[in-house]
Amino acid sequence: LICAGGSLRIGKTNPKPRYGTLQLGANAKGALAPGVATIIVCMVRAAFVTSLPLVHGLEQFFWFRKLVLRSYSPSIHIGKDALVWGQIMDPALTHIGDRAVIGWSSQVIAHSLTSRPDGSIAYVSSPIRIGAGATIGGSAYVALGSVIGEGAIVEPKSYVAPFTVIPPGETWGGV
Repeated sequence: LICAGGSLRIGKTNPKPRYGTLQLGANAKGALAPGVATIIVCMVRAAFVTSLPLVHGLEQFFWFRKLVLRSYSPSIHIGKDALVWGQIMDPALTHIGDRAVIGWSSQVIAHSLTSRPDGSIAYVSSPIRIGAGATIGGSAYVALGSVIGEGAIVEPKSYVAPFTVIPPGETWGGV
């Protein structure tokens, strides 16, 4: 509850940017930009909270899942009767429709971290939309900016590349 309140407060004051850089090592300059600090706080909280004993099992109860997601995200967007068995790394940027199913050990990640030649790290994010009644199979990976239409199916162990659009009712598998 304390983390959830802190995430809400941090997110309202310094929202996560869509793009940010972090200079590391000897080239680092001064304090972090407020949005970058929010990213780091949320990621550390996500790693800590999800590593706690029993959390993954208790997350299957809707009210507890909301509490866990809120502990590292300023907001969440999960539709009515949606089943989330996988990992949502960016709940504030992931919109899950009513009756959607996110399979066991699948990953829905709406950001990317990339090292740049100058030694800095670039953070890029883009919202993911999963339509009503869509199914993401177990161990699938959905990357930033993807749109999965209503009733669409992503088969187990599939990779949905960044900014992919899967039309409503279609079934996709593989890469």
